[in-house]
Amino acid sequence: MERWRLSLVLMLAVGWLGGCRSAPQPTVPAPTADLSPFGAPELSISAEPVSFRQTELEAPTALDLTAAITLTAGSNVLVGEDGRARLAWGDILTADLYSDTDLLLSKSFPPSREIMIDQATGTGAYALRAVTPPIQVTIQTAWASLDLDDSGAQVLVSYITGAEPSLWIVALHGGARLTTSQEGVVELAEGQAIGLSESGALAEPLAVDVSAIQTWLDRFAAGDRSATIATVALRCRTLAVADLREKPDPEAASAVENVPGGTLVQVLGRTEAADWLHMLPLATTEDGWLPADAVRCNGPLFAAAPVRIPPTPTPVPARPTVTRPPVLAPPSVTPTATTTVSAVKIYFATTDDSIRAGTCSTLVWEVQGIREVYLDGQGVTGKGEREVCPSETRTYTLKIIHVDGRVEERSVEIEVRKAPTQTVPPPTDTPPPPTAEPTGVPSDTPPPP
Repeated sequence: MERWRLSLVLMLAVGWLGGCRSAPQPTVPAPTADLSPFGAPELSISAEPVSFRQTELEAPTALDLTAAITLTAGSNVLVGEDGRARLAWGDILTADLYSDTDLLLSKSFPPSREIMIDQATGTGAYALRAVTPPIQVTIQTAWASLDLDDSGAQVLVSYITGAEPSLWIVALHGGARLTTSQEGVVELAEGQAIGLSESGALAEPLAVDVSAIQTWLDRFAAGDRSATIATVALRCRTLAVADLREKPDPEAASAVENVPGGTLVQVLGRTEAADWLHMLPLATTEDGWLPADAVRCNGPLFAAAPVRIPPTPTPVPARPTVTRPPVLAPPSVTPTATTTVSAVKIYFATTDDSIRAGTCSTLVWEVQGIREVYLDGQGVTGKGEREVCPSETRTYTLKIIHVDGRVEERSVEIEVRKAPTQTVPPPTDTPPPPTAEPTGVPSDTPPPP
């Protein structure tokens, strides 16, 4: 990582010196009334540990929550485990840096309206506002460079470490252009994600659930490391009509039949060899297994969580019953304390399961210790409520995806009662009886004696 960073710095230096010797300095246009201010970025700390150094050759200095540092080209920010920092160029560009992120400010040059950032590890969220004249923002990663759409963009860049590391890029808003030295250029549209690896070919960007990405980022920022970004960013598309199996075996029973070609699926897990994928078609609520060569995905398959498949039990012949002498019970032993894991909590209900037509009820849910949650196929946060006003009796489904990839569903039904109708008596041809006429006019004067 240090070698390609050093090469990048040397290339910039050589180009700058060559420009000084062979060509006059470019003329910078005078600022106009609509020229947005663009100065040096400020570094602020929202969670420790975070350290800083002016160059990568210096020893890093730890910063506390009161620190406010102005960065220059060559400055290096190191965010430790559970740390968090923000780099801001006013309100034009922000870079939110999360746990275990190593960022180098390679270039910040106001006259040419250029900013170049080198993110070597970790997770960073970048937000660029559209300004006039536009600013060119490039994020350099280990295997590609990313140019943000200068009309405004929000992009998430996250590394997954391990034996087979990968890099994931999500366009939360606006677009971006991804360039690699071997595969060329790929346009990333709003709402799409792509994953890269050092040895793999450039994948096809696919649409993802942006709300699920944001939920994952919020949990990651809060210290939840139970799932990587691949759990919500890895998507695949079926190549032809296929049947999903109940387990990774071509002879297994079908779990979902006749899934159309081109169907977008969410990857829930994989076998150890990544030759089978556990997936959920986004248009259904049923999951199953499909061979990896039956789909095209937006990133490396090994980024999905491996699922342990229990072996098929081998039948054992019955043995004759043998009567054994009684065995004395061992002495009682005081059990030792065990470490408990975070409990799974799932609650899903409605405030009123029987309503009149034209009225409403409220769905209420709260889940803990799980990976993802969907209400009628739409990603939601772990706790919330939603008012619903069905016109007829309807069932609402909460789909829960556990950390190990298991899928569980909870449902509530809201009955809609029809408004009562009033019975009108049928018309009759018989006229009503006449009303008696009064025989006299009432008077306040008493009668004569």
